[in-house]
Amino acid sequence: MELSSEARVKLSDDYTERLWEEVERRGGVKEVSQSLGHSRSKMYNWKNKNSFLPIDFVTEIAGDELGDEIKAFKGKSRSNPIRNPSLPLDLSDELLCRIEFSVSINENGTPMYMTNDLGNLRRFQTLLDELGEVPYNIYTRDSRFQLNFPGYLYTLFQEISHGADKTALIDEKGNVNNGEIYVEGTRIAEEDYPNEIYNRKKKLKLALSKEKNEVVREMLSKEAKRAERTLDSVT
Repeated sequence: MELSSEARVKLSDDYTERLWEEVERRGGVKEVSQSLGHSRSKMYNWKNKNSFLPIDFVTEIAGDELGDEIKAFKGKSRSNPIRNPSLPLDLSDELLCRIEFSVSINENGTPMYMTNDLGNLRRFQTLLDELGEVPYNIYTRDSRFQLNFPGYLYTLFQEISHGADKTALIDEKGNVNNGEIYVEGTRIAEEDYPNEIYNRKKKLKLALSKEKNEVVREMLSKEAKRAERTLDSVT
């Protein structure tokens, strides 16, 4: 998907230089500000302070074939930028479903992904990391994990329609009971199980009920290695 018209972008140094050369070729800041309807003082600030530039200004001057020239982007506010983005953004149904199911907005307008499972948290991190260097903070609150990410991204996500995703549905909303998976009281047929379940608690509970010893051994081995690394880091 393309960035919204309210995005602010940081271009490569070479492309930034060429952009302002094009502004000069068109008569300079004074002429371009009048012809495009931008504030002259703002344009001088953009140029002199090497600021993030409005995407509509950039495309008006340089066209929309920016390719890899966008090195970071953010919203209009002073939010932290997403650096080295993978553009155009390829947002999966899984990511958008997890956001729909498990993200809420706090009193400061910050999106918060909440989960009580470390597997879910790590999967959400992976999906965000696929978009670029997304700034986020992780907290632990009452045995729950909270991941805060930029509000601009959340606004962008809300503009996109998406399909269903079995993995996100079961990870975020499912529960395991007597060896069966249920979502909001409805039993999920085994042939409809996703290829991967990232929720560690549900995956382990399902494996134990199905006597899938190889899955249990693999998960316990991973937990032992994580515990060993944790001990090494504090000794």
